[in-house]
Amino acid sequence: MILYQVNLEVDKGIAERYLTWLNHHKDEMLKFKGFIDANIYLDQQQTKQDQLTLSVIYQIISMDELNEYFRIHAKAMQEEGIARFGGRFHASRRILRPYNDEKAPPSPD
Repeated sequence: MILYQVNLEVDKGIAERYLTWLNHHKDEMLKFKGFIDANIYLDQQQTKQDQLTLSVIYQIISMDELNEYFRIHAKAMQEEGIARFGGRFHASRRILRPYNDEKAPPSPD
């Protein structure tokens, strides 16, 4: 299982419209091969008064499916938000995989 996390900082002036669009966008993402679940989270420790800080966490079966998404669909999906909301939001992304104890470095003791 892979987690694909999209962190968002959204101008509060567009927050309601952005969240409506984001819920639809999340549902569209779940139609891609290997995407099995997604949730939108509100950052409870947001520090910027004029922005809403969110994370969308997608669960994907494997890195192969995520790489297929990147090759085929990512650019169009990302450009959709930019076309609608321009520079009124910022997105950063990261990919998380389960830590595999078998591949852990040996203990120093």
